[in-house]
Amino acid sequence: MDASVAAPPAKAYTLRALFLAALAPGRSVLTNPLYGDDQRYAMGALTGFGASFTQEADRVVVDGAGGGLLAPEKVFIGNSGVSMRFLCSVAALAGKGGEKIVVDGDERMRQRPAGELLDALEALGAGVSTARGDGCPPIEIIGKSLRGGKAVVDAEKSSQFVSSLLVALPLAPEDSVLSIKGAFNSRPYVGITLDCMKEFGVRAADEGNRFTVKGQQSYTAREYAIEGDYSSASFFFEAAAITGGRVRVSNLKEDSLQGDKRFLELMRGMGCKVDWSNGTVLVEGPDRLEPVDADMADCPDIVMPLAVACAFADGESRIANVGTLKYKESDRLEAVRSELARMGVNAQVIDGEELVVKGVNPENLHGAAIETYNDHRIAMSFAVAGLRVPGVRIRNPGCVSKSFPDFFERLEALR
Repeated sequence: MDASVAAPPAKAYTLRALFLAALAPGRSVLTNPLYGDDQRYAMGALTGFGASFTQEADRVVVDGAGGGLLAPEKVFIGNSGVSMRFLCSVAALAGKGGEKIVVDGDERMRQRPAGELLDALEALGAGVSTARGDGCPPIEIIGKSLRGGKAVVDAEKSSQFVSSLLVALPLAPEDSVLSIKGAFNSRPYVGITLDCMKEFGVRAADEGNRFTVKGQQSYTAREYAIEGDYSSASFFFEAAAITGGRVRVSNLKEDSLQGDKRFLELMRGMGCKVDWSNGTVLVEGPDRLEPVDADMADCPDIVMPLAVACAFADGESRIANVGTLKYKESDRLEAVRSELARMGVNAQVIDGEELVVKGVNPENLHGAAIETYNDHRIAMSFAVAGLRVPGVRIRNPGCVSKSFPDFFERLEALR
């Protein structure tokens, strides 16, 4: 393999920019946006709050609702975790006061937690409740109830709880202080949120495990370019690693705030060559990968391609602090273990927090029909394995539309 490919637009940056542009009065233009399922659900939901979106090939024009957020009776967000959690806080700003707004999603979304976010919203004055009392959707929010103040946020399950509050609190009538309780997993995503907020004219003070947010601020409409996505690019890096080939990936920022750029460091540690030149990164795989020990608390979205790469390594790899994967689009820990087993790889989940993968000589791996659990990252991680192992078949390949609609076309270009 010796191929070149461009990274798709960043999912996290596109979603945040859509929300902030919707909250800003006036017209914003987002260039190079990702049009995945999550973005479409977000735009559909935000339309109900009074924003409008005009989608073009390489940009989306957003006419924001500003301070005049409408209060829809119900919004549906599929299985978009960011949209669900962000909308809980946004809904508490909407309307004239007292309206009931229901945030709901698909079957899997109804299993994904938001209780810790709702606890913090209550502490900040918002009226919130869940239909089943389990902290999961459907969630009822009372319009115009978010006041501000002080709250303690348990972010162990998801940093999206913190990002959701940070996005909404600048528009609350009072100043706010958020204090983080316990483990702060996936923290780089909060850095992305703060970066986007700054670009749209709003600031919050980041003091490590404490955030101070001035109330009565206003977002500013603007033109904003979306950078490339390291999470999606990780599948191309994985391809080079397991095939021993060379892949050049463009449309990535070397100094990006994305935590998932760590995948390059991990691949280097497993024996790959990694070189940057003129905005393009080259990854070249070795004859045989080395095993890795990695703490992945800050970047759980790249655990899946890492685990598949570890299946090709010469020894046992340990991937630690990955308990949050249970709360994603699927139970990703169990999904990875199960699907690696189909291919002849011994993988174990230890105490619900660690994944141990015992590498196999690639000649002893075998193809299998891979169950995706309707999870885009499971589908893409194992599809890449098919570049090295004949007979890998992906069930429900269409689930990649959540974050990377043309993934299989770009994967085919690597062959």
